[in-house]
Amino acid sequence: MQKQYLITERAHFMCPNMHFGMLEEIEKDFVHEEVESIIDRMAEAHPFLKSLIAYEDGTEKLYYKVTNQSQIQLIIREDRETLWEDYALLSKEDWNVFENGMLKVYVYPKQNGMSKMLIKQANAQWRKEKHKVSYEAYKLIRKSRLNK
Repeated sequence: MQKQYLITERAHFMCPNMHFGMLEEIEKDFVHEEVESIIDRMAEAHPFLKSLIAYEDGTEKLYYKVTNQSQIQLIIREDRETLWEDYALLSKEDWNVFENGMLKVYVYPKQNGMSKMLIKQANAQWRKEKHKVSYEAYKLIRKSRLNK
């Protein structure tokens, strides 16, 4: 892959809280190795998920420094009660893209998938932010995408 330069650093420096969260209910037992495998496949499909931001020697231009391994950070939490604290921390902390990849994945496993109660709680929080997606609407979107 040719070296890819950043046209603007705004997305990485001027909008430090520019992020989004996705909450997925998984109707399957949690298997750590399967999650890691999916993340590795994502990184293989998209080189920027194996990248850090760096300054080019001599020019000081910013570019995506592609590494040999995924830069996706996987965080497994034992207690889903920390979900909103984790989200708030991600919103407040400085995300150093020179040292950390551009995607973080938080997993809150439960024996038989995540609870619909958690989806409802997420909707209640996002409603405050004027975002709302019903679980049924989301299932329809997910189903239509899986059938493509």
